[in-house]
This record gives sequence, structure tokens and C-alpha cells, in this order.
Amino acid sequence: MVREITTTVYTFDELSEDAQEKAVEEVRGKFAGAWWDSDDNDAVEGAILVSLGDQLGEPKAADYGSGDYPGIPHVTLTGWDLERGGTVQLNGYLDRENAPRLPWTDGMVQVNLDSKRRDDTSITVESNELDDDGVTPTAEAVDAIVQAVRNAMSVAIAAGRTEYEYKTSEEYAREWCEGNSHEYNEDGSLYN
Repeated sequence: MVREITTTVYTFDELSEDAQEKAVEEVRGKFAGAWWDSDDNDAVEGAILVSLGDQLGEPKAADYGSGDYPGIPHVTLTGWDLERGGTVQLNGYLDRENAPRLPWTDGMVQVNLDSKRRDDTSITVESNELDDDGVTPTAEAVDAIVQAVRNAMSVAIAAGRTEYEYKTSEEYAREWCEGNSHEYNEDGSLYN
């Protein structure tokens, strides 16, 4: 004689309040771990790039969301780390067209970004010896534009952290549970 065991499964709405809380916590843990994927990385990168573009005044940044922003012309995001102080690794260059909000002064040509090191972006200012008016940027002007780029990068890191925190939040997990047709055991654990 074969004995058949049946299991009752539930939708999120059918769970008790306590079971719903358990389901949300389990899903939240999976979003922060096993379910984190390239789409989540792309969302964090998009938030970083849109924020950076906005801080620099890149003209197209305001026209896009983080999911469809094509990025800052002449700049590539090669990596990011939201831990500790947080870093973004950038390669390319900034100029008056892709970063008009920077404190440009006469004689400055562009700001070069180089992420040779894994945990930092080197920022150097390229300038003419003398511009057409015989002006060369002062050390203070160079320091000011470098600091402005660092500040923009810090704001971009914060935007990346905000996106990460949302993607791993109780709110996001609850929205997923409520909007998905996933099945649960009576105690709120995911039904496999």
C-alpha cells in the first residue's frame, strides 16, 4: 500500500500575519544573498551613474532613469564597492561638455579618471601651459576641481547604497511577496 502525503500550500494573502512576516524576512534574506543577480548589480550601477551624471551636470542625466541611462560620454564605470567608505572606479575623462557643473577655470582642458588600482580612481587635471589669454590654472583651482569630482563620486556612492538598501529592504521584499504568485508553507517559509 502506498501512502500519499499531501501538502497544503498558500499564497501570501492566505498566510497569517506572523507567517507573512516570516515570508518577508526569508525573501529579504534571499534578495541580499542567493537571489542577488546581475539585474540587481545593474540597478546599483545605474543609480551610481545617474547620480554622478547629475552631479557633474551631464546634460542627458536628467532625461533618464537609472535603468535606461546610457552613461556619461567618455567615462566608463569599471567597478564599485559600497562597503567601508565606498568607492567607484572610473576610466575616461571629464570636460566642459560632459561635466559642465565642475568649477572649470581658464587653461583647464579636461579631468582624467584612471582606475588602475582596484579600490580607487586617480583624478588628474590636464591643462594648457598657458591658454590663449596667457592664463594657467592655479593650484587652488586644480584642487577645487579635483575635490568637486571626489564630492560627485561620494554622492554617487551614496545613491548606489540607497539602491542596494532598497533592493534588500523589508519594503521591497513585501512588495515582491504581495505581487508574486509564489507559494508558501503554512508557517510562511517558501514552498519548494
